[in-house]
Amino acid sequence: HKISVSNFLEDGRIKASVHMGHTDKGLYKGSKLNDNRWHTLHFQRRGKTVELALDNELPEIGKYHLLCVTQ
Repeated sequence: HKISVSNFLEDGRIKASVHMGHTDKGLYKGSKLNDNRWHTLHFQRRGKTVELALDNELPEIGKYHLLCVTQ
């Protein structure tokens, strides 16, 4: 299966959207990030685990379940 990832702001939060076939699931991190300041984003995928960390905070972790990512 082809997997692609996109990261963007949605309602002031960062969203890491994982696209797998016809499935699109996301992890969210942060709040009020549209504050005109720079932020550091770390995204990592290892096997069935996805991590999303923002500004040196603890990461949100998602695991692949069949063809989707869950929080």
